[in-house]
Amino acid sequence: MVRLVMPFFYCFLTITIAFSLSCQAASDGWTDARATFYGDEKGGETMYGACGYKNLFDQGYGLETAALSTALFNNGSACGSCYEIQCINSKNCLPDAKTIKITATNFCPPNYTKTVDIWCNPPQKHFDLSLKMFEIIAKYEAGVVPVQFRRVPCVKKGGVKFLLQGNQGWLLVLVFNVGGAGDVANVKIKPSNSNDWLQMERNWGQNWQFTQNLLGQGLSFQVTTSDGKTVQADNVVPALFLAITMAQTQVQGYELNIDNDDENDIYIDNAAYSDLFNSNTLSHHHNKCLKTFHNPHLKACSSDLRSFYKTHQISISPECCSALENIGKACPIFKARHPFLFKLVKNHCSSPPSPSPN
Repeated sequence: MVRLVMPFFYCFLTITIAFSLSCQAASDGWTDARATFYGDEKGGETMYGACGYKNLFDQGYGLETAALSTALFNNGSACGSCYEIQCINSKNCLPDAKTIKITATNFCPPNYTKTVDIWCNPPQKHFDLSLKMFEIIAKYEAGVVPVQFRRVPCVKKGGVKFLLQGNQGWLLVLVFNVGGAGDVANVKIKPSNSNDWLQMERNWGQNWQFTQNLLGQGLSFQVTTSDGKTVQADNVVPALFLAITMAQTQVQGYELNIDNDDENDIYIDNAAYSDLFNSNTLSHHHNKCLKTFHNPHLKACSSDLRSFYKTHQISISPECCSALENIGKACPIFKARHPFLFKLVKNHCSSPPSPSPN
């Protein structure tokens, strides 16, 4: 079997948009269900579930999560939805226990070989909670308890987030940390070379894919939740950013955080070292970085890097040299994340052209 390996990139994109403020009043109606738990006190076995959220601590969900049965999971469409749950009518319910609120992050698969304890088999409505959440409402030794649940608005901090993965001809976007309804029903994308919003397809969970070449294109997104609310994030991925990430032969992972507040801040950081940086330490770089990345002269760089991607031979124009040098000065963190690129810039842009042979 022949395996085709193409350059691959990771990019975290964070956008603060209206979903975090679009919460509606929860319905008063409660529905009967059951609840169990899985994993340990630290969340073992609850990570990397069927919604695609990967490490739930890194993505902001923590242990306030549950795996849903087939009747609730809806083939992944319910991923990101939020529920309030209370233990009822059982001696195993903790006295005076509060309700809990969880986000759907995983799937509890049915087991058709069993005739008892078939909690997750259709048509059962069932929540497989993290151990921490189960112990808030019920005794550990109970194992399973009757509960009631209702949909509630999701309250998330930091705005809607995207994880971009892919290569030259394929983009996979994980949409997470969504407030309001929480469950994303549709995603559209608009490359900078198009006037139209193009439909993305759900791949699995809350991973949405697009199968056209986006090399060197800036990106805009439209995200619609199950309640019909749509938010639009225009030009949030600069063309040069994708050109750089796709042009490098080895890309270890990128975190691009964009906060669309009144200051319209932007910064780029290495996910592996994100604990060393925060918005306070980076605030003095934000506006300079944003203005630099949206400089029209960067189109020359996108063209040069597309050529490098195809031929692995780089020829940087004077305009691109100037633009990249400005980025290096305005965004030292970005420069630190791309030593390969800026080494090429230093070697090429600072060297005089070779004399023509006689």
